[in-house]
Amino acid sequence: DFWIELARALGVPALRGGFVPRADPGAGDDAPLLVVARAGPVRAQAVQALRGAGHEVHEVEAPAAARARVNGGEAFDAILVDLDGLDADAVRVLLGLRETLGAAATPILGLRGSQD
Repeated sequence: DFWIELARALGVPALRGGFVPRADPGAGDDAPLLVVARAGPVRAQAVQALRGAGHEVHEVEAPAAARARVNGGEAFDAILVDLDGLDADAVRVLLGLRETLGAAATPILGLRGSQD
């Protein structure tokens, strides 16, 4: 699969399974998570699961909006991106976002709405 190969090439470990609840929900010392996805079931399910696990979650529609927020100084513990339907321009923005984060090493994780 293209996305798995891209992740390997970028040195991103593959993750499987559900979301892990925070050890101390509501502690307030963590940065929020950012979900990058068009409105729809993938985004809704991810946001619901993450909030249910006690995480603060911010949402944007596109990788360009995520990059603008990071460039604007916002910090996130992780950025979760819906990989389905991304075009070449969106992939370039994501790769640029990875460059922007640099030493901060904020994880960028991929979400998929299907198992194919």
